[in-house]
Amino acid sequence: LPNGQAYVSVAWGACALALLALGARRDAEGLRWTGLATLLVVAKLFAVDLAERAARAAGRSVKVARYDMAKNGKARETGETAGFVKVVVNAHTDELLGAAVLAVGGAELVHAYIALMNAGAPYTALLDAVLIHPTRSEAVQSVLKSLA
Repeated sequence: LPNGQAYVSVAWGACALALLALGARRDAEGLRWTGLATLLVVAKLFAVDLAERAARAAGRSVKVARYDMAKNGKARETGETAGFVKVVVNAHTDELLGAAVLAVGGAELVHAYIALMNAGAPYTALLDAVLIHPTRSEAVQSVLKSLA
């Protein structure tokens, strides 16, 4: 990674693991949550609401789609193609049940899913949106198009 970002990520990852271990040793829930949150941010994994396994376990009929960031124009342009976007949708109502983003810029991408879920709108509301190209945010729509 440029500008020493790899060293910073490793340092934050070590800090997160130390917080998790210390929290477990002292039975301090706050430390464990802080460590877990730090680890998720460092790993650039952002998830909202129901995961696929949880949705299926709850007896919901779901559609699942995954989009690899290697297909995204901006990711290819910058050489940061690692990662993916995954969505879980109610198969009957088209309601977005959950999403996960593991990618550079994932924190920005996940907000579109949060807004869609808060609005109670079906995932199809984003299908005809005109998004700027090339941007990582196109992945938000691209994964949804594979469900249609």
